[in-house]
Amino acid sequence: MRKATLTVVGVSIAALLATAGGAQASGWITGAQIKDGTVTGADIKDRSLGVVDLSPAARAALKGATGAKGATGAKGAPGAAGPAGAPAAGTPGAKGDTGPAGPAGAKGDTGAPGKDGANAPAPTYGIANINVSRGGAAATTWQTLSTNLGSPVGDTVSGTFRFTCSAAKAPCAVSVSAYATTGGVTVYPRVLITKDSIDTGAPLGTCEYGDGTDNNGGSAALTGSASAVTLGIGGSLDCGSTQVYPAGGTAATIEVPAGYYNVTSTMQFLSS
Repeated sequence: MRKATLTVVGVSIAALLATAGGAQASGWITGAQIKDGTVTGADIKDRSLGVVDLSPAARAALKGATGAKGATGAKGAPGAAGPAGAPAAGTPGAKGDTGPAGPAGAKGDTGAPGKDGANAPAPTYGIANINVSRGGAAATTWQTLSTNLGSPVGDTVSGTFRFTCSAAKAPCAVSVSAYATTGGVTVYPRVLITKDSIDTGAPLGTCEYGDGTDNNGGSAALTGSASAVTLGIGGSLDCGSTQVYPAGGTAATIEVPAGYYNVTSTMQFLSS
């Protein structure tokens, strides 16, 4: 019975094709010529349909359930560092607050002790006065020379002044007195007197020169109060006064007649 049925179907299809005419018998069968619901899976060639031939619903139905999550793979090696980015533009931020003070540093070493000012020796001085007497009056100091003492080669001080001896005051006299603020000090005096004309003021040359205390390099020992210092004036008096030449060529005073005089003095103080 099954074979007979298949034969009838085949004959019917053949008759249908023959009835359709020559053009349709040689062409393809279209969907319009097939009754809905008559084509089954048996009529379709196995593995001939693709996913694109399926409806979206069919394709969704083909999707299986999500499988279990697999184990995490090993971490890959770090990639190479990328190039540095350009600095961001913008204005500098506000200055932050000052941080707390750091800890105090270690105490430094103790310095060397300073000099005790209270125990420092007091300075010492040598002082000389150049005095002038006019018209027989008592001598007055016209110049004072002073220097600190302490140099091993002696401490020297010098100065110059000018005075007038008028005819009414003549003769006038020049003298030296000296002292020291400490003991063991001597002074070596030098006094040069030059004269100018009282009428014209023109220089007349050297009047007198006293060198040392005895014309032989002598010095005078000093005390703490001013005392006269003799001057070695050599073998003559050269200023033209009426002064009597002193014995031994040493004089405590040098007299001068009327005139203008310049007195230059140099005192060297020596500490023993």
